[in-house]
Amino acid sequence: MVYDPNRKPENPYASTYANFLEQTKNHVLTVMTDDGLNRRARVGEPGTSIWSWNVITWPGYLATYGDVADGFMFTRDADMIDFFDRRDHRAYYSDGAPSIDFRYWAEKVIGPAKNGLREYSEQKFLRHVESVLAEHDELGDEAQEEYNNIVEATRRVCARNGVDFSQHIEHLRTADDSRRRLMEIDGDDDLQQIYYGLEIPEQSPAERRAEVLEDARRHSDTEHEASEFLSNHQEVFGSDWWEASLRDWDVHFLFACYAIDLTVKLWREYEQTPAAAAHRNPGDSYIIVDGGLVQNNPALPVFDLDLLESDDEIKEIADEFVDLYERINDHPQARVEYEATLTHIAAVVRAEAAPEFVEKIDALEAQRLNTNTKE
Repeated sequence: MVYDPNRKPENPYASTYANFLEQTKNHVLTVMTDDGLNRRARVGEPGTSIWSWNVITWPGYLATYGDVADGFMFTRDADMIDFFDRRDHRAYYSDGAPSIDFRYWAEKVIGPAKNGLREYSEQKFLRHVESVLAEHDELGDEAQEEYNNIVEATRRVCARNGVDFSQHIEHLRTADDSRRRLMEIDGDDDLQQIYYGLEIPEQSPAERRAEVLEDARRHSDTEHEASEFLSNHQEVFGSDWWEASLRDWDVHFLFACYAIDLTVKLWREYEQTPAAAAHRNPGDSYIIVDGGLVQNNPALPVFDLDLLESDDEIKEIADEFVDLYERINDHPQARVEYEATLTHIAAVVRAEAAPEFVEKIDALEAQRLNTNTKE
C-alpha cells in the first residue's frame, strides 16, 4: 500500500460512533443555566427524552445524567467545557469521529461509574486470537506463504514430468521412500530448487488457522469461556496467555464521551448567539416591540408582538408566527414570562395555518412542555 500522509486512520469504535450519530442527528442544545463556570444544559431531540442527556458544570467538575450518559462525573480543570473542547481534533478519523483519548478521559472519572468503564469484549478477544494466529510459526502468514511455494513448486515439477498433481500427492502420502517417483526438476527455477521435495501437509496453515478461529468463536460468549479457551491452547497462545487484555471500553462510557464532545460543540455554537448574551445579562435580556418600533442593542433578541395584531391572513404569515414562537421559546426568561403568548400563538397556528406549520408548532410545543417539566 502506498503511504498517503493525508489518509485518516480508521476509527476502532466506528460502529458505536455511527450509532451515536444516527440517534442524535436531530439533537439541539437547550441552555437552562449559564453563569460563569456554573452551567446546565440539555441535549436532545425536541419532543422526546429518548437518547437525551443533561450536562452540569461547576468549578472543577462536569456531570452527566439522562437517558444516555447517565451517572458520569469528571474532574480536572476549573472550566471543564474548556477541558473537553476538541475543536482542533474534530474529524480525526476517516468516519469523522473526533480524536478522544478515552484512557485519559477515563482517568478523570470519579465516583461509582469509575468501576465499570471497561467490560469484556468479544471483538477484542477474537482480534487477539487473529493477531496471534497471523504471527504463529506454524499457522501464520509466513507459514502459509511457504506452504503455497511448496505446492507451486510441486505443481511445476509434476507438469514438467507429465504427472497428475493430485495423484502425485496421494502417492507421496501412501508410498514409502523406496517407491517414490524420481522426478526431474528445472535447475533454472529457484522455486523448484528450494521447495520441491518438502512435505505438503494435508491441511494448509490457513485451513488449520480457520479451525482454531472458529473454535474461538464458539468460546467467545463470556470472559470466562474466552480465558479458558486461551488456557487450553497454550501451544498456540503461549503460557503467558493470561496477560492478554480481553476488555474494552464499555459502550455506555463511549456514548458518554461522544455526548460530552457534542455538548461542547453545541455550547460553543450557542456562545456566538444572542441567547448567550441574554443568559449572561438577565437584567437587559430581550426587547419587546408592542405598538411601535424600538431601537435596541443589536446583541439582544427582539420579539415583535405587533405581529399578533396583523390584519394579514394567518395562512399567509404562518411562517412568521412559527419563527416568533421559536425565538421566544429559545429564550429561557422570555419563555417563562410570555408563556400565555406562546400558548396563544400555538392555538392560532393550529386553527388556521397549513399542516406543515401545524407540525412545526406541535414539535415546538412538545419541546417547551418537556423543558418546563425538566425545570
